[in-house]
Amino acid sequence: MIKVILLLFFTSYSLILSSQCPPIDDIELYSQEDINMYSYLFPKCTEIKGSLTIMSFDCTDRVKNINGLKNIRTIQGNLVIANNPELQNLEGFNNIIEVKGEIELYNNNKIKSVFFKSLKKVGSFKISDNNNLSNISSISLDSV
Repeated sequence: MIKVILLLFFTSYSLILSSQCPPIDDIELYSQEDINMYSYLFPKCTEIKGSLTIMSFDCTDRVKNINGLKNIRTIQGNLVIANNPELQNLEGFNNIIEVKGEIELYNNNKIKSVFFKSLKKVGSFKISDNNNLSNISSISLDSV
C-alpha cells in the first residue's frame, strides 16, 4: 500500500518538478523498484530535505543496490539503512558529503565493508547487527 502511494505521488509530481527533488521532506524506499523509480523521476536531486530510509519490506523485490541514489550529496535528517538482506555494499553513497542527522546501519548481513568516500560531516553513527561487517572507513571525515 505504501509503495503504491509513494509511486503515485512521485509520478504525479514528476512533470511539475522537472526532475528536481521531491517536494516531501522524508523519503522512504522499501524495494529495489522504489530506488529505481526514485532515480528515474529525480535524477538531478542532490539534497534530501529530511531523512532517507532504505528498508526492504517486500520479500520478492528486496533492495540489492543503491546505485540509483549516487547523485545525493546532502541529507538534512537521518540516513537509515536497515533490514536489507540482499544489499552487499553502499557504493551508491560514494558522493554523500554530509548527513546532518545520524547514519543508522543495522540488519544488513551481506555488507562486509562500509566506505563513505566523500563524507565530510555526520551527526553520529549507529551501527548494529550487521553480521559480516568488518570494515568501516571514510577518507575525509571532518566531524562526527
